[in-house]
Parts: sequence; structure tokens; C-alpha cells
Amino acid sequence: MLASGDVIDCLNADDLYIRNDVMSQVVSVFQSDADLGVLSMGGEYVDAHGKTLRPVRLRYHPLDNQRWMKWRTAVLQPATFWRASISREHPFCASLHFVFDVEFFWYAYQRYRWREMPVTAAGYRLHGNNKSTSVHEDRIRELAKMERIKFGGGSLRARYLEGVASVVAHTGQVGRRVIYNVVNSLSFLSCYRLPSI
Repeated sequence: MLASGDVIDCLNADDLYIRNDVMSQVVSVFQSDADLGVLSMGGEYVDAHGKTLRPVRLRYHPLDNQRWMKWRTAVLQPATFWRASISREHPFCASLHFVFDVEFFWYAYQRYRWREMPVTAAGYRLHGNNKSTSVHEDRIRELAKMERIKFGGGSLRARYLEGVASVVAHTGQVGRRVIYNVVNSLSFLSCYRLPSI
């Protein structure tokens, strides 16, 4: 990472800030709270042309809150800012293609004070090729790897996702959408004790 500032954000090439005062708000929050490690804000889904589609609702379960991060690392990456010292201590994992940010945010959540702020800051662009919304075997296997990082090598959650990945590998596009809906519905109903994809 080549950023040289004291606070970092990773804005994907296809995403954008949707407020002119995002940076000033972030600077103000970090300057007023010297012990804060991570600031996570909200956002909206936008289409390929930047038109707003709908708000990003990360906490759609009625009981969901920040303490559930172990079960579901709900973070909008382009609207999340952190102290550069965290990235120096624990850089993004180069061997992860899909969940490098999830692994990083899980690490930061365990070790640093984290604040969620209900301000719409970033536009997350939906264009059909988003890595984080794809129902792809490789992505699901990386999610299983993340479960092993959190819960250990024998994690039942990881084995469950490996099984889902194996089914997805032999399923067409329509079947993948069905699997996506079923797995995420079970995750929701179990309060994320079963992992989502």
C-alpha cells in the first residue's frame, strides 16, 4: 500500500464517495478521538452510471449489532477508514483474492476500538461483476478459509462452506442463485451461526 497519510481508506476503482464532506468528517472524528482505530460509515448501492439505487443495509437482522462481527463481518469497505498504523502492523493478505478486506477488518476489530457512524459516505457500484456478490466456488472456499482463521482448523462453519462450494462447482447460474438465497436465508434465521455466502 502506497498511502502515506495517518488515516487510510480503500476505495475500489468502481466505487465512489457520494458526499463532498466525507474527508472532513473523517478527519474531525479521528482528531477528536485519539484512541479510535476504525471508523465505519454507511453507503448506497449505485448503478454503473453512479445513479443511486438503494441504501446499503448491512445490519438487516433485527438483533444484529457490532458484537456479531465474529459471526458476520458486516463492513462496507469503501466507507470504512482506519489508522495507517494498523495497516503497517497487519497489511492486507496478498494470498486472499476475495476476502482480504474481511480478514483485515476481523483482525482490526479484535484489537482496536471500532466505531460505526450512521452517515452515508460511499457509493458501492453494482455492475454484475462484483467479486463480493458473486456466487463462485473460489470465493466460497476463501470464505471457508476465513472461518478457519476465526474458529480454528476443525471449524464446522468452514466445513459447511466447503460443502456449499462443492455443490456450487457443479451447478449452473440459476442453481447458484437458488443456493445463494437458501444459504443466506439459513444464515439469517440462525442469527448467522451458520455462515452466509
